[in-house]
Amino acid sequence: MGKKSLPRRLLLERGPNPLRDVYVHNRGDGWWLYADGYRLAAERLTTDAENLTRYQRNSVIYPILFLYRQHLELMLKYIILVGQRLRSEATRPPHHHRLRDLWGEGKRVLRERSISVPSKDLTRIEHTIDELTALDPSSDLFRYPMDKTAEFPFPEELRQFDLSIFRAKLAKVSETLRRIAGLLDADLDLEREFYHDLYGGYH
Repeated sequence: MGKKSLPRRLLLERGPNPLRDVYVHNRGDGWWLYADGYRLAAERLTTDAENLTRYQRNSVIYPILFLYRQHLELMLKYIILVGQRLRSEATRPPHHHRLRDLWGEGKRVLRERSISVPSKDLTRIEHTIDELTALDPSSDLFRYPMDKTAEFPFPEELRQFDLSIFRAKLAKVSETLRRIAGLLDADLDLEREFYHDLYGGYH
């Protein structure tokens, strides 16, 4: 199969100042980078929403909710992938969007590596994932105005909520997941150093 031809450069043009251009990560190991991008975009939108009109605030909640959910999904998948590396397994990221299943695999990694997480933080993650799973099991709810049956599945009693409270709660969950991922990264670095010293390379 031949190399994929590039589109004409109409949208992705280089600017006059390379220091102001953005650069796309072009390898398959950018899970944390992508997750952080969704988080930062969600946080910026949420902050800016305070200065928007009521209509504008009610329009940006969909990308905000999707971005936060996508951030959590990618952080969980990153934790799973680091766990696979620590087991010396081939890295195969899960291809589904089921947060509860991803968290189940993530907890396995925590047990295997004896990562200690305060019970209140674990409970907060569990409750957040349970609520988002009940609302949006397949990551579709915040992307389309109706589901595949042409119904609007958002529960009537949940349609009004405080965006700043939502942001504060998601920020705590995100912080915990990023802290877990950082500890796992440190474990991986230590194992790499060990194998490098022992064999001259990481096996």
